[in-house]
Amino acid sequence: MQRVASLPARRRAARNRTIQSSRLERKSDILNRAMQLIDERGFANLSLGEIADEIGIKREGLYYYYKNRFDILLAIVTPTAEELVSGLKDILTEDVAPSVKLRRAIENHLIRFERAHTQTRIALRDTYFQENEEVLSKMRPIWESYGDLWIRLVREGQKMKVFRSDIDARVAAFGILGMCNWISRWYNPKKRIGVRELINSYSNLALGGIQADRAAPR
Repeated sequence: MQRVASLPARRRAARNRTIQSSRLERKSDILNRAMQLIDERGFANLSLGEIADEIGIKREGLYYYYKNRFDILLAIVTPTAEELVSGLKDILTEDVAPSVKLRRAIENHLIRFERAHTQTRIALRDTYFQENEEVLSKMRPIWESYGDLWIRLVREGQKMKVFRSDIDARVAAFGILGMCNWISRWYNPKKRIGVRELINSYSNLALGGIQADRAAPR
């Protein structure tokens, strides 16, 4: 026979759920405001106290959620980096031509500027990671894994004689990645160029330089 929780127990459980929900909401508020501040002022010049002031809590209150500003930075950039890796892994398993995979890989990278512009801008600016070895040590394996997947994509195309073999796979992969990452420096979603247009243009540029037959990309 199933036991029914006592009234005090149910009230405690409900109170704990409310506290947990409130805590998650506060963490989300902190991250959202921190993202805006980093995007506006840069990370190097931003203190934990400034973030606390913007949120409207004491600096000491932030320590309940994040131990320092680098912890906040990691909470912002890690999900984006992991989603990029996961998305590219899925693309590499698809039974499609290498040229299609390349287009989808570029879309996987750039579409995040449409879905989460500020978060993606921060995640793709590696200068933010240079200040702290802990941040570097946690992000480096993720970015290296992502780079390796891009190299694998190019090598697959070279093996199938779809991509040019006279270009080093690493150079080609990182060249395309660098082109895509640079968008974080200049792209403004309020301007006339949309992300979808960028995806198409960058895909054509990449394929135009890497396709073995030098034909116009399809």
